Amino acid sequence: MDKQLISALAPKNLDELLGQEHILGRDKPLSRLIESGSIPSVVITGPSGVGKTSFARIIADKFSLPFAGLNAATDFTTDKIRKTLRIAEDIYDKEGRRSIVFIDEIHRATRPKLELFLEEMDKNLIVIGVSTENPFYSLAPAFRSRSMLIKFVKLSKNAMFKLIDKAEKFLNSTILPDAKDLLIKISGGDARRLLNRINAASEIALTSKITVDDIVTEETADYDRKEGHY
Repeated sequence: MDKQLISALAPKNLDELLGQEHILGRDKPLSRLIESGSIPSVVITGPSGVGKTSFARIIADKFSLPFAGLNAATDFTTDKIRKTLRIAEDIYDKEGRRSIVFIDEIHRATRPKLELFLEEMDKNLIVIGVSTENPFYSLAPAFRSRSMLIKFVKLSKNAMFKLIDKAEKFLNSTILPDAKDLLIKISGGDARRLLNRINAASEIALTSKITVDDIVTEETADYDRKEGHY
């Protein structure tokens, strides 16, 4: 992965977060809530590489909010949760600032552990949980009632073309039209996968022009199959 390319093209605000206008368009309820400063806790479902983590980072940066990350599959112990909550409460008591806790793979979290967040969610905590699966039935009802459940989708062809244009400018390269079409076809609406393919092609290319011959075309795991549930 070209971390420099990924970092350079990471969205810095909601307007730059491509492909999710159905949720984050300026006239949409969630965007209006965010712009008013009334940031809700949210659970975002959707495939990989569509901006779920970027959304959380953008909100934290926009409002200068402390950010803590947890993964419900690997580091979601009761002790770690309680420590995270104590830090958030201390920041709120001393500075009056709410904190964001980002929970990756939230569908793997047990109900008792999610219920540990409830009291702080009512006072000083914004929880942003993300999942590639629909976690509706696995979430504790009290947690679910305190959160908005939203769905991010695979990037459209138009959004992918915009991202390719940004990559071309950053790399000072030209990606030929048929190469662009192939990149979009094999990336399956995944921005991260697209940028990885562009990076690989730029390293293979002998000139500043990237052609079809420069693109690695092995099949991706979810390419050319029926859309799954998440």
